Amino acid sequence: MKYNLSSSYKLECAESYFAKLKEKKAWIELKEIKVPHSIDSHRLYWVWLNCIAKETGRDKNELHYLYRATYLPRAEDEILKIIKPEVWVNIKRYLADFRFFNGMDLVIDIISESTAISMNNNPQDDARFSQYLKEIRNHARVNFNVILLTIDDQNFIEFYKEFGFI
Repeated sequence: MKYNLSSSYKLECAESYFAKLKEKKAWIELKEIKVPHSIDSHRLYWVWLNCIAKETGRDKNELHYLYRATYLPRAEDEILKIIKPEVWVNIKRYLADFRFFNGMDLVIDIISESTAISMNNNPQDDARFSQYLKEIRNHARVNFNVILLTIDDQNFIEFYKEFGFI
C-alpha cells in the first residue's frame, strides 16, 4: 500500500491500516519516498509513459515502442533494406492507428532510432530528445486527453507522487 501522508484523509487511512497490521502482529516494511529536486529527461520520459499507461489502461512498454516508432522513425529506405515492402505497409497501418502488434518488440530497432540519444552528452542528441518529449506531450494531450507535467510546472510534485514511482 502507498499512502501520501501529507493529506489528512490519507494519513487517517494509513493509521487505520497500520493499527490492523499491529493487531495481526504482521511484519511490515516502511519506506519514505522523496520527490527529487531535479529529474533528467530520460527519467521524465518514463514517468510520462507511466502516467499515460495508468490514465489509458495501456502498457507503458508498448507505449514506449509506439512512441519510438512514431516520433523517432528511421528513413524508409533503410527500413526497406531489411523488411519486405508488404510487411512494412502492414506495420505502417498499425502505427497510423497507434496500435501495438505482436512482434513489434522484435522490429523496433529496425524501424526506429533508440531513445538512448537522451543519455549521450551530445547537445544535438539532447535537442532531438527534447523534441521527442514535446511530440509525446502533445500526442498525449490531443489523443488521450492526458496532461503531462514537467518539473517546472506548478503541480509537478503531486504529479510525480502519483506517477513517478515506477
